[in-house]
Amino acid sequence: MTDHIDIELAFDSFVRSIGGVVLKNDIADSPSFENADYVLHEQQIVAELKCLEVNKIDDSVYMGKIDAAWQKWRASGLITGDTPERIVLNELPHRCARELVALTSLPLKGVIKKANRQIRQTKDTLNLPSYKGLLLLANDGNFALPLNTLCQLVGGILSGGYTSINCSVVFSVNMVAQLPGVDIPCMVWMPSYRSQAKSISPDVMVSIRDGWTAFHEKMTGQTCRRFGDIVV
Repeated sequence: MTDHIDIELAFDSFVRSIGGVVLKNDIADSPSFENADYVLHEQQIVAELKCLEVNKIDDSVYMGKIDAAWQKWRASGLITGDTPERIVLNELPHRCARELVALTSLPLKGVIKKANRQIRQTKDTLNLPSYKGLLLLANDGNFALPLNTLCQLVGGILSGGYTSINCSVVFSVNMVAQLPGVDIPCMVWMPSYRSQAKSISPDVMVSIRDGWTAFHEKMTGQTCRRFGDIVV
């Protein structure tokens, strides 16, 4: 096992290695605006990194709300069985899935709303109107939602606005995922794009993914295999 990686420090180093700017090292101690984390001038991207570190399974208030919703659905005949530890969104009846999204997306919506504001203010303040916004969501301790459910929630939130974010990526650094039919743990990189005209080029995103993968391999001494946008 490798030591736990400080994601922010690691990604700062990665951004510098590809010629990007780490803004906290490049602006005053008390900036007059809410700045994003990175500017990649070659790729014309302003990026914000958010780490999802709170394990909702250990949050008794959150899990109490989930359990209450599950009991209500069961009493209505919509589902059966006890409340599972992890709920898969696309396995629920439509009504239950809609209510679960409303219940679980509020904290995530706050994270995305702040990132959208940071990217917008950075573009405005640094006069980078043509740059695209990239939200990097590192899942580093939130075990309550399967990765595909988390990605669905992010996509649903972004479809409702937050237009300074042109592309988002849910990825893992210290946590591993398990894929059906794959007998080894997976490190994941899952991008979500807006329409082609409004998004970051997939080729650019692949280059960032491959660069981060190589950086992670060098940092950990572990070689990764790739399955599309999923790094194993």
